[in-house]
Amino acid sequence: MSSPVEAPLALSLPLASAVLGSAFYLSVFNLRLDDYGWRLLGLWNLTLSLLFLWLIRSYDFLTTTRLILTFAATFLFGFFGSTAVYRLFFSPLRKFKALADYEPRVQEVIDDLVQAFEARAGTTINLTDWISFFAFDVMGRVAYNQEFGMVKGGKGTVTIEGKATSVEALRATMKMYGIFGPVPWFFKMISQIGLIGEMAIFFQWCHDTMRLKQKNFNPATDTPTDISSWIIKSQSDAAAASAAGDNNNNKQQQQTRRQTQRSIENDSILLILAGSDTAASAITNALFYLSQSPTTLATLRAHLAALPDLSLRSLATVRLLDHVINETLRLKPPAIEGLVRETPAAGITLPDDDGTTTFIPGGTVVSTLNNSLEE
Repeated sequence: MSSPVEAPLALSLPLASAVLGSAFYLSVFNLRLDDYGWRLLGLWNLTLSLLFLWLIRSYDFLTTTRLILTFAATFLFGFFGSTAVYRLFFSPLRKFKALADYEPRVQEVIDDLVQAFEARAGTTINLTDWISFFAFDVMGRVAYNQEFGMVKGGKGTVTIEGKATSVEALRATMKMYGIFGPVPWFFKMISQIGLIGEMAIFFQWCHDTMRLKQKNFNPATDTPTDISSWIIKSQSDAAAASAAGDNNNNKQQQQTRRQTQRSIENDSILLILAGSDTAASAITNALFYLSQSPTTLATLRAHLAALPDLSLRSLATVRLLDHVINETLRLKPPAIEGLVRETPAAGITLPDDDGTTTFIPGGTVVSTLNNSLEE
C-alpha cells in the first residue's frame, strides 16, 4: 500500500527535481564536462540508487519506481532546459560581436581587389598571386586589425615596423611543412639548428607581429577588436584569475589554462598560415573549377545578380554558392594532411584491393590524407 503522503510527494517532486537540475547545471556549467563525463555519470547513478533505497522504505516497488522515473525525467528536464536557455541567450558563443565588425573589414579588402582588377583591365594577371594577396590582407584585418597593403600595392610583400615578409616566404614555409611534416622530430631538429632558412625568417616575422600587438594593446583598458587581441585578453584574464584563486587547486587549474608567451607567439604563426594560405587555396581552386564549368559559372552569376546586395546575409541564401564551396573543399581540401593516430600494441592488419593484407606494427604513427578519404 502506498503512503498517504504519496500524492503531495508526487506533486512536489517534479518541481523540486527540475529546480535541482537547473541549480546543478549552474554549478557545473563552467567546467569542461568532457573531462568529468564518467564522474558525473557515476554520481548520477549513485544518486538514483540512494534515492531508490530511501524511498523503498516507505513505498511499494511500483510507486518507488514511478517516483524515481519522475525525479530523473524532471531533473534532466531542468538540467538540459537550463543548458538550452544559457546557450541560446547568455553564452558568449551566441554573441560573436566581433563578427559584425569583421564583415566590413573584409568588404574593404574585396573593394580594394575589385579596384585593382579594374585598373588592370585588358592585361594578363596571375590570379593565384592576387588571391594570395587578398587572403593575406583579410587575415591582417581580422587577426590583427592591421592594413598589410598587398592588394593596394600589387606586391606580395608586407613590412611591419621595419620587418618584412612575403607570400613567397609563406609558400616556402608550407612547402617545408609538406616535406618534413610527416617526420615531426626531424622537422623540430632542423628548426632548432637553424636549417630552415626562409621559414625561420617567416616564423620570426609572425612572432614579431604578435609582440607588436601585445605592445600596443592593453587588455585591462582596451576592447578587443581582432583575434589576436582576444587571445591576449584571454591570457591576461587567465593570469588574473590565477592570482585571485581561493585555493591552490584553483590556482593550479587556472594556471594550466594560461598560455605561455611562446604559445601565444606560435598562435600568430597559426593565424597567419591557417588564416591566409588555406583561404587562398580554397578560393583559387573554386575559381579554377568554375572556369572549367561555364554553365555552372553562368548559373551562379545569375543567382548573385538577383540578390538585392552582396552582404553576408544575402550571400548566405545562395545555395549554389554553398555547393560550389563544399565541392571544392571535397575535391581539393586546403589542409590535406589527416590527423595522426598510433596503432595499438598488437598492430593492425589492413586489406588490400588484390585480396592480400598489409600488417602495420604496433606503435606506428599512421595517417590518411583527407582528399584520399573524400574523393
